[in-house]
Amino acid sequence: MRNVEMNLDEKRKYPRVMEAVSCQVRLDQKPLVTLTRNISCGGALCELSQKVAPMTKLDIAFELPGVSIGSADRLIRCTGVVVRQEPADSPRHYLTAIFFQSIRTQDRRRLAEFVVETMLVHARRNSS
Repeated sequence: MRNVEMNLDEKRKYPRVMEAVSCQVRLDQKPLVTLTRNISCGGALCELSQKVAPMTKLDIAFELPGVSIGSADRLIRCTGVVVRQEPADSPRHYLTAIFFQSIRTQDRRRLAEFVVETMLVHARRNSS
């Protein structure tokens, strides 16, 4: 279910949407497969199965939903930095906030389009 999380008092640079996006995070060459809890053009919140120290650099790959399977536009690769981590509801899992440190301009644009489309879908559902 898509949901939009917006707070006008927030100081975030980019709006975020509550969306489960398939994501692979590489830590010390070890891939961790997960889903995002929320995502924006500036970062994502994921649930990881291991502790990661703040400021740890990660290689990230995720697939945007709603884009044709096999399409090169579906996959986005970037590097990110862990900005915080806290225990999740599941035992031995951690909610991990990641800032996208290095992402190609066209990938950030595609991610922005995805966020806006998700927000519009949510707005239409709520107005019905």
